[in-house]
This record gives sequence, C-alpha cells and structure tokens, in this order.
Amino acid sequence: MNLTCYYYSYKLRGDWDVYPPSVTTTMKRNAQKVLSFQVTNSGNGETGPISIDLPDVEWMSVMGGDTLASIAPGDSVAFNISLFPDENVPLNEYSGNFAVNCANGNGFSIPYTIQATSDSTGVLVVDVTDDYTYNTNNGHGPHLAGASVSVVGYYSLKTVAQGLTDSDGIFRIDTIPEGYYYLTVRAQSHSEY
Repeated sequence: MNLTCYYYSYKLRGDWDVYPPSVTTTMKRNAQKVLSFQVTNSGNGETGPISIDLPDVEWMSVMGGDTLASIAPGDSVAFNISLFPDENVPLNEYSGNFAVNCANGNGFSIPYTIQATSDSTGVLVVDVTDDYTYNTNNGHGPHLAGASVSVVGYYSLKTVAQGLTDSDGIFRIDTIPEGYYYLTVRAQSHSEY
C-alpha cells in the first residue's frame, strides 16, 4: 500500500496585541501631549525590526525614533507618539491610522481621532430678533425675549452653554473657548434657527 502525505511548514511569525487599540483624544495648541502604546508579540516567532509610520504632519512624531527592535514571542515593547501642534494648526478634528509593521509578521493599524483645541477664549453674543417682522423695519425687527439658546461643541457634541435671551433679546457667554460650535435658537411660535 502506497500512502502519499503532504507536509506544510510555516515560518514562525510575530503577531500582535496592542493597548490601547484606538485613540480618541484632544490636543491643545502650543502644548505637548504624549500618547503611550504597548505592543505584545502574541505570535510564535520573532517580529523582526518594527517600524511605526505616522501621517505626514509636522505636529506628530514618534519619540525615540520610528524603528523598534525585534520582539520575542510573549515579550512587549512600549512606544510614545508626541503631539505638539503650534498656533497655526486649525482647530479641526483629525482622524486616521498609525501603522505598525514588522519584517516577520502582519502589520496593524491604530485608528485615531484627535481634536485640536485652544486655551484662547472669546465672547459670544447672540441677538435674537423676531423672524416674522425682521424685514419690515430695515432689518431691525423687535428683539425676542425668552428665546432658548443652546451652544454645542461641533466635534464633541457636548452642550457648552444654554439659557434664555434677556428682555433685550440678548444671550451672552463672556468666556467661551475658541473653536467651532452648533448654535440653536428656539422660541414658541417661531421657526428654529
């Protein structure tokens, strides 16, 4: 009796566990923020040299260099990413992936969402006028007292301020952080703005 057997041999390879697996955070202009990660080789072989690839932006870098030494099975290594936006970085939300690749294993990505913030503040004044009579007096319609005003962070969707307009139709926030906001104005018997 002849028996044919096939034997497959696979090279021992590195595999990954990473903590944290994703990042959602803020960063302030003109201030450094450090993001720390730990990578564990959960595979059955060495990883070989590890490279960390970041988006091409001036305010983001890998601390200590973007290449790490090989990790043996069961071992871990930590790395840090520095965020240091200057005053010219727009106050936007930035999303993407940090890529981690190795010579002997599969690469992986770490998704991130980072919102740029500022220590600068300003004043917000909302002047609510009656939308039904606004155009009847060259754009100087009567002011609407008791209108509900809500200011919500554009990216966070958190309420920053809310209240009612005063007897002159004015709602004022004396100190509001620089940034983007949703503004909602509601009044009984009027269209929402």
